[in-house]
Parts: sequence; C-alpha cells; structure tokens
Amino acid sequence: MPLSQGQILNNRYKIVKLLGQGGFGAVYRAWDANLERLCAVKENYDISPDAERLFKRESKILVDLSHPNLPRVFDYFSIPSKGNYFVMDYIEGYDLQEKLDQRGGPLTETEVLPWITQVCDALAYLHGRIPPIIHRDIKPSNVRINPYGIAFLVDFGIAKVYDPHRRTTMGARAVTPGYAPFEQYGQKSTDARTDVYALGATLYHALTGITPLESIDRVAGAQLSTPRELNPFLTPTTEAVILRAMEILPEKRYQQIQEFLYALKLPTEPQGQVFAAVTPTQILIPQSTYSSSTPEVKPVRIWLPKKLIIALLGLLLIIPLLILLIYSSRKLIANVSPRETNSILGFDSEQTWTVAPSLGDYAPFVTDSPLHTSTSTLESSINTPIDTNTQVSDQTPFPKYSSRISTENLDQLVELAEIRLSGIGISSWIEWAPDSRYLAVSTQNSVQIYNISTQTAKFFIRTLSRPLQIDISPDGQYIAVGSEGSIASIWRIADNSLFMTLKAKYKHVYVAFAPDGKNIAVSSEHGPGDITVWDFNSGEQSSTTFIEMGVGYLGFSPDGDVIASNASGRGNVLSWKFPGLDPIYLTSGPLHRDNISSLVFSPDSTKLAISSLDGRISLLRSPELQLIYRTYTIADSVYHIDFSPDGKILAVGSSKATLQFLLAANGNIIESIPLSGNLTCYTVAFSPDGYFLATTSNGRIRIWGVIP
Repeated sequence: MPLSQGQILNNRYKIVKLLGQGGFGAVYRAWDANLERLCAVKENYDISPDAERLFKRESKILVDLSHPNLPRVFDYFSIPSKGNYFVMDYIEGYDLQEKLDQRGGPLTETEVLPWITQVCDALAYLHGRIPPIIHRDIKPSNVRINPYGIAFLVDFGIAKVYDPHRRTTMGARAVTPGYAPFEQYGQKSTDARTDVYALGATLYHALTGITPLESIDRVAGAQLSTPRELNPFLTPTTEAVILRAMEILPEKRYQQIQEFLYALKLPTEPQGQVFAAVTPTQILIPQSTYSSSTPEVKPVRIWLPKKLIIALLGLLLIIPLLILLIYSSRKLIANVSPRETNSILGFDSEQTWTVAPSLGDYAPFVTDSPLHTSTSTLESSINTPIDTNTQVSDQTPFPKYSSRISTENLDQLVELAEIRLSGIGISSWIEWAPDSRYLAVSTQNSVQIYNISTQTAKFFIRTLSRPLQIDISPDGQYIAVGSEGSIASIWRIADNSLFMTLKAKYKHVYVAFAPDGKNIAVSSEHGPGDITVWDFNSGEQSSTTFIEMGVGYLGFSPDGDVIASNASGRGNVLSWKFPGLDPIYLTSGPLHRDNISSLVFSPDSTKLAISSLDGRISLLRSPELQLIYRTYTIADSVYHIDFSPDGKILAVGSSKATLQFLLAANGNIIESIPLSGNLTCYTVAFSPDGYFLATTSNGRIRIWGVIP
C-alpha cells in the first residue's frame, strides 16, 4: 500500500507526493525535517530476511557514492513489516520520459547525446567501484535533467553490487520491458553489459520515440526495427552504437560502458571553425566507368547455442507458436493475387488493392484498414496544368482561398485539413505533383500519394527498405523512389504499376528528375558515392561520375543547368554543371557542424538553401556555392526547408513544435506558428501554384492555406 501524504518516516521524512510506483517499490518526494530541504525516498517492498540483509550490505556502499551525475544517497533504514528505504537528493527538473511525452515524438541527437554522455560517465564511475555497482534499471524515466541541463541517473532501487560468483538475488526479477536484456529475465548473473543494453535501449527510445521491442521477444524471433527506420534523420554512427549496445548476446555488446562512451564521442565529420565565409574551390573529377561490382554486406544473424534454444522453447512454447502462425499468414498473403488477398482478409472481393511487385526493396501492400484506392486511372486532371488564378472547386472540403501565400499574409495562414498517414515511422520526404492537386509522402515503409481535395490515398506501395528521397516527374505521370537499398524505382502513377528500375552502384539511393523530364539522376552514398544520369526514355546511362566522399540528397536547379548534392556525413555541398557532370564545385570546408538534412534551389535557380541538424540554415549562390549568409533558427535541429514559389519565403520544419518562416533575402524570422499537439515538424513543401503549404508531423499531413 502506498505511503500517505503527510506520513512521517523514521521521525524525519515527511511524505509530500508519490512520484512513481512499480511492482517492487515506489518513489516519493519528501521533506527532510533535519536538513529542511526536499529529498527523494525510495521504498523497496521486499521485506524478507534475505532481502533486508542484502539491503543493509549494499546500502553501506551506496552512501559512499559521490559523482556529479548521481544523486547522493545519504540515508537508509528499514521499518519492520513495511519496507526498506533509501533517501537521496531530490533532482528538480524533468526526466526523459516526460520530455518524450511532451514532444510527442523523438528527441534530437543534439539534445540527447550530451545527456547520455553524462549518464555514461556516471555508469563508468559505478562500474569502476570495488566491487562494481550495476544499476539494472536504466530507462528514460530514470534519466533526470535538472534546470541547468545536467543529467542525473536516478533510482537505485534494484541496483546491486556485482559478484561474479553469485547469482542475482534481490530484485532479480524486477525488469522493465523494452530496456532489460534477456539475461535479466532469469537467474543468470547480470554485469556491466546489462547496463550497456539498457542505456542503448534508452537512447533508442529517446531518438525514435518508440519503446524498444522486448529482448525476450527478440530471442523468440521478432525483429527490432532499426533506429533510422523509425527516424531517418539519425546519423549512421549513432544508429550503429545503439544496435551494438542492444545486441542479444552480451559478448556482442560493448563490454564496458567506456567503449559505449568512446563510440558516441567519435567524430563523424571534420571539426573546425565553420563561421568564416566559405570560398568555393573548383575541382575537376574525372568520370569513371565501373568494371567490377562491390559486394553487398549481408546482415549478421545471431544464432544462439543449441542448448539455450531448447531451453527457450520449453519456457516460451506459446510465443514461438504464435510467431510461426503470424509469419506463415504473412507469407501466404505475400504469394497470392490481390483478389485472393482480399478474400483472405475478408474484404469485398470487388475491391482491388494497390499491390507492388515483389521486387527487391518492394513488397505487396496489405493494410488492416482499407484505403480509398481504386483500379481506375488517377484523375486525368493530374496531367492538366491548373489555372492558378481559379479557386478550389465547390466539391473540396477546404474553404475557398483568396490569394497565394506571401510575406504580406503569413499571419493569416491557417490549418485547412489533416490527413492521417498509413504505414509506420516518420515522414522523411514530401513532394507536390506539378498541378498542386496531389501530394506524395514517404514513411519508414511506404510511399503514398493523396488527393488533397478529397484527402484520400490514390497511390500506395509498401517498401522493405526505407525511402530516402522521392520525386514526381514534371509531367506528373511518374514517381521515382530512392531508398536504403541499391535500387531506384520509377512507378506509373495512373495505374500504380512499376515502370522502370535502375540499379545503383552502392546502397542508400537518392533520385531527382531533370526539369525537362528527359533525364533522371540517381546517386548513392554507402561508402564512396556516385551520380549517374539516365535517359528516361531509353533507360540508358548518359553520364556518370564517382565521388570519393559519397553524396546524399539530389536537386536540379529549376532551369536544369545545375545538379547539387550534399557530401554525406560531412556538412559539405557539391554542384555540377548539367549535362556532363563536369566540372564540379565543392565548398572548401563544412558549412555546418552536423549533417545536412535538406537542400533546395530558389525558383530563379540563382541560390541554394541548405538546412542542417545543427539548427542552422545557409544560403549559397549557385552554382559557385558562395556563402551569402548562415542563420540560426529557434530550433535545435532543422529537418527540412522549402522556398515559396515567388522565392521570397523559406518555410522551416524543425525539432521545435513550431512552423517557422524566414525572409529568404536575409534569413530573418518573419513568422512562427505553434503546432497543435506540440508535434515536431519533419517536412515542409509549398504547392507549385503557391496556394498551399504541406507539413508532416508524426504520422499526419497538415495542409495550410490563407482564407478570407
């Protein structure tokens, strides 16, 4: 039974408020009458003689701890027949779980990594004690941030002194699903690697917004989604650190928390002063032809020892049977026709669903709730230029708008509609059709096109690897998809059919149509990179170039004379004269301290805007890449930017739950609109006709416009 407010413990500690409660104990905010200050009281429910004896032994060690990222344990006592109690400093502020709940989505690396680094320091101190102390309950709610931004690892309720010769006793079964490694579920001894797993899982949750899959389910065969599948803005380095820390087998993880810390601190790009003006350097890179293929790296599968598998099957008999049933059902569905699929799922046999061929990175789409798809061709109007002076049809659910979005009416911008996305994960790309009537968006496992008037899906493919960039052809008939695999695919929108696939040299593929629609550029960045331009009509290569540093997002200038890209993981930008891909311009130093998240040309092709996860935006002169200005936003990380069709406004999507607008001429913020639900804005895109702005936030599209 929880302690009551006002109750006094040990003639000293007055209970103020229950802060949290679990199956093994509770934490209270209390008032220390002796020291006349707030404190935290941790109550352990286990009152068995063995538990009390171990509690006294370990308490004597905990009170000697002193570290700037640990609350000080300064008292302990037992109350017969009631419980055992630790008393420690109360840390004002908030915990990571509260921060995640407030944000409604993932936090940024810029925010989280400094805190995790401090937690690593605290764990290194604990693990380095003689004997070592293992925390065993690291999770977002146990990482607390004070008003000065200092992180504290709190709650030593089930911490234990490590002894390699004895098994876990006190609190051995106190696990938090999602954060506890498999060895913590049984009687096997836990050690420093247990905390490594839990800290990796905590970082996973903080940067994806998703609680990790339970380790016991992973042992049974369930697959953990990778962090970048759920949050495409994460750096590969951070993802690799998380995945290694969360290996099922302890020997596969970092063996010491210092290794974890060292991996997090490894530089992922050249460091240095980036505030100085960037002087472009012209570099000639010879074209190259490829005569040999690069072997693909196969994913590593973890095979458990035979005896362990047999034991698990005995303990978890029901779970594998359920998993087998689910996977068998999926396999059955994936190998039947659309009509047969409808029958299996109980849908109307006359309703036909959008199904992508089982090709490389793509698989049949099966949904739990029907989308408004149709076998008929997409409305013929998609290829018909829209009269930008006419208003929306009376059939649209939107109010009739009066004018294009401009600097004069930004204060009148309102949300017109919200579309809930199918698929999972964060939307990493958004693209308007040329007629401004349709909107394409990618999620972690799909590409979708919506009719904004009816807010219904007209195109849907499910992808097996995360889409990185999508682009609609200038005539509105095709959509190109680049993904984390090695294939770029082009789809015919009218009948949802695969039109063409282009095999890239490396993985992580980006795509962009030339403004005249006659060519399509494909780049890849996994290791070294390349850009290949293909003739869209013949499917033949027209030019190719090799880039030693790797390239990312692609963009054509509206006049078709320049291709630009970012050097993956380096904060640099490159540009090529088109056609020919020669010569190349490269900024002489990193533009930003963190990865570039998007790039976009101004409508007149004379400028190139760059956004970065360091929270800043740069404007460059094109094609020479001369820096015009670099400006800060009000956010820690900028995810996406876009020019208004008149070139006067830059819309900004960022980690701040605010839609921001900059004056393109000087980078000054001219308008900020708070987003309802306190949701992160991941992508922004003006419609080509200038009447709408689309944004994405945590599984939804929002359409904005100006109304009378």
